[in-house]
Amino acid sequence: MGDVRVRLGQDGRLAAVGAEAAPRLLKETGEYSVFGGPHHSFLLTRHVEDARARTRVLMMGELVNRMTVVEIINLVTSTAWSGELHIASPEGARVLTIAQSVLKHARTEIERERIGELLVRGGLLERAQLGELLLQKPADLRFGQLLIQRGLLDEEQLFKQLQLQTEAIFYGAMLVESGFYWFVAPPENAPPPPTMFHLSIQGLLMEGVQRIDEMALYRERIPHNRFFPAEKPGARRDKLEASMLTVLDLCNGARSIDELVRLAGIGEFLTVKAVYNLLRGGQLQLRRGPTLDGAAARRLVRQYNDIVRDTFVVIATYGTMERASRALSAWLAGSAHGSVLGEQVDIDGSLDAGQVVERLTHHSGDDPMSDLHRALQELAAYALFFASNGIPRNEERALARSVNHRLNQMRL
Repeated sequence: MGDVRVRLGQDGRLAAVGAEAAPRLLKETGEYSVFGGPHHSFLLTRHVEDARARTRVLMMGELVNRMTVVEIINLVTSTAWSGELHIASPEGARVLTIAQSVLKHARTEIERERIGELLVRGGLLERAQLGELLLQKPADLRFGQLLIQRGLLDEEQLFKQLQLQTEAIFYGAMLVESGFYWFVAPPENAPPPPTMFHLSIQGLLMEGVQRIDEMALYRERIPHNRFFPAEKPGARRDKLEASMLTVLDLCNGARSIDELVRLAGIGEFLTVKAVYNLLRGGQLQLRRGPTLDGAAARRLVRQYNDIVRDTFVVIATYGTMERASRALSAWLAGSAHGSVLGEQVDIDGSLDAGQVVERLTHHSGDDPMSDLHRALQELAAYALFFASNGIPRNEERALARSVNHRLNQMRL
């Protein structure tokens, strides 16, 4: 379900907090068993009469660093448990189906890990084709089945691509640094996954850990994918591997690394690795460019809006939102962030995402996305500071923990 906040009232009732929480909770209505845990934590499980139809939660907790997922997978495989490992991170959820130390299936909410996106990056589908297919796909037909029906892939090709997708989801899960996890044993009568593989988890872990270590090295030189690599005049091409030549041919200074990932068709890790090695070999130079990502900018503003609206709910309990919104607007007007965020917030402290993106298109900075991220972080921090001066100490501590946790999840 993702990050949904609720408030437990003195009457024992749970109430949704935030504009987006209520419709998401409505999908989960029903009767639950509640188990109290340490440090004000609870586990809610839906009540079912037939024990065989119940999903059993065998393990759950918070992801505290990049190695947490690796440690969990090692524990699951060493105990030969079978079930589903759910990894929930700020960018979305992934599910790994594990049985007897083997990865059988994986599914994802992350757009770049969808099979259609992988086929586009692999050069097997055009972007326009993907859009048309998604619009035409019947609800009762899986995307892969549609590809076979249209003659775009045969069964063997589709199976191979689905296996590559499963591996990509696994590697993506290993790179998650923050969020939560659940390892559950599904009901006995749960339907099997639509496609199953038999991938050695130990082999995937070895490859994944190597990728984690190498990517950390690459990110010291290439901190993000919004640079525009350009081939240096007279760059030597002899003795270069095929993947490096493929990437070098695409580096014209007008394409970001994100675009290279899509066009090279070898995945993000191998593309970044090629750029890194080409930089070390002197064949490339990195340029900054117009790096505005409208979709990512809107996502950041939505995350900020959720945080500040919940902060204003607390403010309204002990004061007035009008005074808080005036204070935030005055702070904005006197800050250096007005060119990005404007000089006014709404009555609940929120911002209009469309207007923010429009300002960013005319922003003169080298890295508008980083500037937006910093501006939203500082404005949310000021909202928390303003709230802390007018609420009881225990409310202040609880609000500060919540806001700081959610600000840490606001990432580029």
